[in-house]
Amino acid sequence: MKEIIINNKTIYYGENAKENTELIKKFQEEGITGFWYHLADLPSPHGFYLAGKLTKDEMIQLGQFFLLKIKNKIPKDIKTFYLDYTELSNVVTTKTHGLVILKSSKQIKIITSNPV
Repeated sequence: MKEIIINNKTIYYGENAKENTELIKKFQEEGITGFWYHLADLPSPHGFYLAGKLTKDEMIQLGQFFLLKIKNKIPKDIKTFYLDYTELSNVVTTKTHGLVILKSSKQIKIITSNPV
């Protein structure tokens, strides 16, 4: 598990699909509440802010950070990016590491000043 700090808020994230799934299960089994974040339709880290919900600007910063982490895996035809977010209780793991089902979620557009 890694972490990034945005505006003095610690966001945890997994570095690979297996770790993403393990973090979801760990936090849910421990009854920890918070929010889950992930780049929509891309193989990105799963982020966890366990003290509420990030602001719009913080979510954009997190999404930009995730884009940098996966810049070599982004198909060249994708120009618009979105960050999925939901309460951790709405995330259901599957047998495939990193693949989840969301009971409900929202999205925010990630604005990139520098193309990835």
